[in-house]
Amino acid sequence: MNREHSHKSQEYLDLPVVGAATRPNIEHPGRNEDVYFVSEDGRSAGVFDGIGSLAGSEQAADLLASYSSIETDKLPVTLSPHQACNQLAGILLDAQQHLQQICSIRAGHSSISATALITCTFRDPATGRQYYAGAYAGDCRAHAIRQGSIVHMTLDHGYDIDIDTDTGETLPMEGAYKIQCQLAAAATVLSLGESGVEQEYLYEYFTHSNQVRSFLSNDPTNTPEIGLFWLWADDGTSLLLTSDGFHDNMTTAEIESHLTRPYPAAALADAARQKSLGNRYLTIDGMPTLNLKCKPDDITVIYITPQHALPS
Repeated sequence: MNREHSHKSQEYLDLPVVGAATRPNIEHPGRNEDVYFVSEDGRSAGVFDGIGSLAGSEQAADLLASYSSIETDKLPVTLSPHQACNQLAGILLDAQQHLQQICSIRAGHSSISATALITCTFRDPATGRQYYAGAYAGDCRAHAIRQGSIVHMTLDHGYDIDIDTDTGETLPMEGAYKIQCQLAAAATVLSLGESGVEQEYLYEYFTHSNQVRSFLSNDPTNTPEIGLFWLWADDGTSLLLTSDGFHDNMTTAEIESHLTRPYPAAALADAARQKSLGNRYLTIDGMPTLNLKCKPDDITVIYITPQHALPS
């Protein structure tokens, strides 16, 4: 579902070109619990994923997307990166409050929830340069595309588990980022690592990767962890936004191979859906091996490309 709202500011921005595509889960083709929005001018976009196929999860994603699309459209063009990130984080928190006001939890009913990712293009008042800023809760991902290579801008919620029960310590941020990149690149368990120890260690994280630890909910006790990022947009960098159904099916190399195709958002979504139809186990050297990139789910892709670099 595409929510479009025109941006009223008269300030000049070299607005990006945005392509978007969404595909329903093959197991329920008549229902899509992913919701996305792209503003009419392409300045802002967002992906929302209803959690757990629960009744009301699609409604949660839809309400959060509707609220966020309207509020991001109101943001001024000129803000510092710090101000922009704080504004976007505030929109997600306010969207959760909006959800709680409209869909209060009734006795005997479960809460409804969704993960969320929103982005917007701004101009930095100190340098005059354009940049993307984003805020997220959960495992919808943002990837920067620089010269055809992927850089992860977001960190999933599943990496703060304690693998070493002797230390009781959570994984440092840089270690979690490295693990996310390794899992994103791996197609099977055999490609996780060369040593058996590393393979077992990484697989432990893979088994926890579907545990949702941050989300927006109508539960008034829910306190989401909001992640923030920003990056320059005037150097040719593109931005790829995806729901977890996409990156649960596509390796980093597979994503990169589709970026140069016509209509890359649609090509990527179709490729991920095709991967989701595959076998959960692959036969390699005569042995059944777990396919890490095969999971039926709703799939959403937004591809944001700058029109051209700003004049110096």
